[in-house]
Amino acid sequence: TRLDNAYTQVEDWFEGRYTVSQSRTARNHQVTWVGWTDAADIEVAHGIAMDTNFYNWGPWLQRTNGSWAHGYVTGSGQPMKFMKANGMILPVYQQLTQIVDEQFFPIAGGFEGLTIPQALAVTQGLIDASEAGDYAALMTQFHIDYDSWGEVQGWMTGTLDYANSKNIPIWNADQWLNFTETRYGANYNNLSWNGA
Repeated sequence: TRLDNAYTQVEDWFEGRYTVSQSRTARNHQVTWVGWTDAADIEVAHGIAMDTNFYNWGPWLQRTNGSWAHGYVTGSGQPMKFMKANGMILPVYQQLTQIVDEQFFPIAGGFEGLTIPQALAVTQGLIDASEAGDYAALMTQFHIDYDSWGEVQGWMTGTLDYANSKNIPIWNADQWLNFTETRYGANYNNLSWNGA
């Protein structure tokens, strides 16, 4: 398939230029998806362990009253493994990307047409909700090529500054995958409760 060939081309290009390990996470620029879990099967075959392709973007997020849905369109802000139609769990996580510059800003082709303060209110609200018990990994899509555009740059740095002010770690996708796999693989034995 074209997606499988694209992964092979990118791997070959990367290995020909760098000596560091490739990321085990993926976000495809055109959000290419094949079948129910065919794309996830391809990712597994290429050593991908976390997919961040599904993100909050598009006119379908607009409610009938004109407001926009923000948050967890998959039902959770937590990484979840893909499952085939027959119930088999695949060894690749899906992590929803909730915070997307392309959705918010006109210059980025966005649908909502927000200003920096309006977009910051959205991202700060998601951060606050996660801190208040709606625990979520908030994945972002900050286009570096949009960074020079004041419309996006102030929001991006404002979002990161707000997370820093709350002592929330800011990790890349590989760091998040490592944490997720470590947490998933943790075992606890001989637990006892001390009521004092």
